[in-house]
Amino acid sequence: MDSILKVGLLTRTYNVQAQNFYKRLGFSASVDVPAAISEYYSSDRVYMERVLS
Repeated sequence: MDSILKVGLLTRTYNVQAQNFYKRLGFSASVDVPAAISEYYSSDRVYMERVLS
């Protein structure tokens, strides 16, 4: 069975430069915030993730 590895990060909504940088590295914004970091997640943050498989 193949496993899927995901890497996630948080950035501020106003930090568009960082979001664009991470997009160039293959990350995309996600609405599914893992429970382990949801307490750190607020409306001024963007959760981004990349699948490494």
